[in-house]
Amino acid sequence: MAVGSIALQPGKGTPEWIVWAPVALAVGVASGAAFVYGSRRLHELSSRYQIATGPIWSRTLLLLLVALVFSNITLVLPGAAHAIYRDRLLADVALVLGSSLGASMFAVRAAVARGNPDAARGLRLKQLVDLRGVLNRVLATAGALVALVTMEYSTRQLLNQSLHGHVRARPASFVLIFGAFGSSVVGAAYFSGWAALRSRSQELLDDLVPIETLDGPSDVVGAMRERQEVASVLGIDRSILNDLTAGVVILSPIIVGAIGAFIAR
Repeated sequence: MAVGSIALQPGKGTPEWIVWAPVALAVGVASGAAFVYGSRRLHELSSRYQIATGPIWSRTLLLLLVALVFSNITLVLPGAAHAIYRDRLLADVALVLGSSLGASMFAVRAAVARGNPDAARGLRLKQLVDLRGVLNRVLATAGALVALVTMEYSTRQLLNQSLHGHVRARPASFVLIFGAFGSSVVGAAYFSGWAALRSRSQELLDDLVPIETLDGPSDVVGAMRERQEVASVLGIDRSILNDLTAGVVILSPIIVGAIGAFIAR
């Protein structure tokens, strides 16, 4: 798809095309790699925790459908906001192939729900830490893909503007909106797994280090320190915004979009 998009794109040989083409090819390769990576994580989670993948794919396809509708709304908008499908092709391919990453995030939530609350505390701790590691790695992969797609969109706008095409009057801030939209889609999928992990981790923290019945100052202070250590291990001492920023889902696309907007000016 990436090679076809490059072959059909006008302006071959221009400096802007030379900049855009490698980025477009990278989006195609990264989208395929993301699909494989997400599919493997989903298979691992479903096998290890005996998860039914039907409901997971139902949620994923619903999110994908909503994302595709909003992503392609510019096809019917008039004026500077109007876009042709050739401009949206690679982004839609990335959305479809990246859906396996979203499915993996939903699978984390399902795995948390399948956990046995009566299991040994050490086993519960290990499972929660492992699941958070999977969720964060999938997040980083999705964040990199969104950043790359935003770069492709930005460089395509520069190419189209150099050809005096239909997007010549389009504000450069559209790139920022594009990056923010991609980040919000990934963030919606990430929140599902993040919220489930946080809730179950908080339960384990209260079980490991109870503090409500303590009264002595030294006991309370000691318990608070222990709780902070356990919370750090479980990853519940950070907000979702901290996790998203660490996964470069928010910052990377917006920074890339800002750079594109600055260059376009």
